[in-house]
Amino acid sequence: MVASQSTATLDNGDTRPLARVGGLPRVEASGPLGALSELLRDQYAALRRWQRDYGGLFEVRLGPASFIIAADANTAAEMLIDGAQTFTRGGPMYQPMKPMFGEDSMLTSEGAVWRSRRRGAQPHFRQRAIAKIASRIDNMVVEVLGELEPGPRDIYQVSGRMSMAVGVAVLMGLELSRPGFEELAGAVDYTLGRIAVGWVADRLPRWVPVPGRRRFKRELEVIDELLRETIHARLTSGELGDDLLGMLLHMSGDDGLTIENIRNEAYALLVAGYETTGNSIAWGLYELARHPEMFDRVRAEADEVLSAGVPNTPTALPYTRQVFMEALRKYPSGIWLPRNAASEGTLAGYTIPTGSAVLCSPYLVHHDPHAWTEPERFDPERFAEGSDQPRSRHAYMPFGLGQHMCIGQHLGMLEGTLALARVAQRWDLAPIPGREPVMRISTTMSAKGGIWLDLARR
Repeated sequence: MVASQSTATLDNGDTRPLARVGGLPRVEASGPLGALSELLRDQYAALRRWQRDYGGLFEVRLGPASFIIAADANTAAEMLIDGAQTFTRGGPMYQPMKPMFGEDSMLTSEGAVWRSRRRGAQPHFRQRAIAKIASRIDNMVVEVLGELEPGPRDIYQVSGRMSMAVGVAVLMGLELSRPGFEELAGAVDYTLGRIAVGWVADRLPRWVPVPGRRRFKRELEVIDELLRETIHARLTSGELGDDLLGMLLHMSGDDGLTIENIRNEAYALLVAGYETTGNSIAWGLYELARHPEMFDRVRAEADEVLSAGVPNTPTALPYTRQVFMEALRKYPSGIWLPRNAASEGTLAGYTIPTGSAVLCSPYLVHHDPHAWTEPERFDPERFAEGSDQPRSRHAYMPFGLGQHMCIGQHLGMLEGTLALARVAQRWDLAPIPGREPVMRISTTMSAKGGIWLDLARR
């Protein structure tokens, strides 16, 4: 039933009907798969069409599961900031994450447990703490670039290696060999890719075969082995360390964390740094290869700034920072921010029943034409001083919104900006005809088969 409606003008000038209850727009689809077949054909085209046709809040059925999609900045803010106590982590949406991150890690928990873990880790991620390790981050980036050879290269693998090297060094004080990186990165990529599959597959009867369940367990064992061996070595030696893993080990005494808790938190922190930053660096390099005038500006800035030493803040490389911010906008690493309606709530004037699965889409928020001029165009000037974009306060959310914003945002911004600058300083980049990236269905914005560029030494 559609209730009587009134209109409200939102902070981006968009005017739309608001219903007191019911009447939520629903993506038109028939058959047992619902709109899943359209999504599988082209995930991003489907999402943009749904946003265009159904607005900032709509419902979609994907196979046996129905989801409510928050697709504009106002609804995202209402859900993640104002409605944080109603639209929470947990429920069926978080079930596929539990084998990876447990039930009470920073990525999956709420309330007192989440606050305690976040409070313990926060000092290691503050801007001044990240500034102190800028040279170490830069060294890792330079080391990976030193291994490169000219010719066609999957830049996604290169950027992933950078982010994994930074992640395991900052988190656990380790340096991985190339085979070790490839094994760990493959395991992380595969297990993360299973999250979106689980949102639908977990609602199927257990007798329905779902490909990949055995491989998922094998890949998870690869990650577990590294984490548990590292934790065991520190506990055996008695030298807990002063890095993030050391912080977690100290919390095992102070806050009663178990070894399983520490493993879950370590995995969550490692994944948050690797997948998100690595993806964004790769897309930034892809766009620089396609826009030589942007590449030349980044190179000139890198030559000038890096010749004086390693900056400890991304603002020291202002144009490069703009390029990375635009990569985060056009290609947000997290396509979905899932929540469960823990109680009845309201979004955009619609009543959302208890137990509803609600997905906020940073991708759609970042591609909303109400907030961004020509959102499909790559334009770092959006983030230049004095720009009028975005036209909505919360339309830029690469690290989320509200209390659960990514704890590693300062690390990610510094690492990404330094990586783009160092690549431009050392290598020429060119697209490879016929090898345009093909987007894949995933919870992160990644390309099937990688992102290939032709590299030549400067």
